[in-house]
Amino acid sequence: MLWQLKIVETGFRDLKTTIMKKLLVPTDFSTTAERAISFAIELAKQSGGEIFLLHVYDHIKEQFSSHKEIIKEYNTQQVQERSQQLRSAQETISKEGIPATTLLYSGEVSDTIIWAAKENGVDCIVMGTLGATGLKTAIFGTKTASVLSETSIPVITIPFNYTWKTPHKLLLAINDAEEDPKLFQPAFDLTDLFQAQVETLIFSEERAVAVDVMEHARVLSKVQQRLSQYYSKYPIETIHVTGKDFQQTVQEFIDMHQVDLLVMITHRRKLLQNLFKFSLTRQMAYHTTIPLLSLHSMRINYL
Repeated sequence: MLWQLKIVETGFRDLKTTIMKKLLVPTDFSTTAERAISFAIELAKQSGGEIFLLHVYDHIKEQFSSHKEIIKEYNTQQVQERSQQLRSAQETISKEGIPATTLLYSGEVSDTIIWAAKENGVDCIVMGTLGATGLKTAIFGTKTASVLSETSIPVITIPFNYTWKTPHKLLLAINDAEEDPKLFQPAFDLTDLFQAQVETLIFSEERAVAVDVMEHARVLSKVQQRLSQYYSKYPIETIHVTGKDFQQTVQEFIDMHQVDLLVMITHRRKLLQNLFKFSLTRQMAYHTTIPLLSLHSMRINYL
């Protein structure tokens, strides 16, 4: 059973119309998490939203130990220390005029983040990653990847070295022409929010055979047609790029074209895929130098 302590701070304000109103920000009180909090504050300012600040810690069970009093004291101390750290972070958010709710839960980190997001009805999870540092061992490396794979709620991952910049250009990296256009609604909500430009990209390997390149071009054309029909008020530019490596090619495109936010789709994957092939979205979460909005599709990826 999940143990929880919920500390609530309330605030009232006039809200603008956007889906990105309720933002869950997991924190381990590191610099990585602070980057995510800063991004969430700026997003909440623009959307008129609120922040749910979450910390997950280890609650040691007492009933199976011969040192119950020591463990009880340890658990109590954990609650007190973490609660104080959350209140300190909440005060920082409040100074920016953002309503906040602080949540202290005990459990496995990624599972608890997903549970807390559903329990509190949030619209988006904002998490820090180690990004272009290439490190994957810290809490917000592997745990962020797990959340990306399992939650159906949009996730924005913030690289370690990222500093807030108003997103004026969004890039949708798409490889499935059959995706439901409604899936991209959060991306276009951000487009409205920041009056941003949208571009759509599909990637082909340089050594791909001609038929594969032609198929990718067909997918891109179909994607553009479907998105343009569903989001008719947006001028959507479509781009086909080739390179030796997906991550490197997309990052070079981001740098060259001054993209501010990358949008990708995560898919349900077959068991053998999970064992032998990494998700491109998860890989980009490790390596991108800009925020990544991950949207979850229920379609199974067979590639």
